[in-house]
Amino acid sequence: MIDFASEEASITIVNLTIFLYIMVIIYFFFRLSHGKH
Repeated sequence: MIDFASEEASITIVNLTIFLYIMVIIYFFFRLSHGKH
């Protein structure tokens, strides 16, 4: 494995994972709320 400021890399990966997770939750929330109509 390549170690280049692994701390920064892990923080960036965690931030991206949280961001994607929130976007998926919002997407499914809108799908459910607008799909009931």
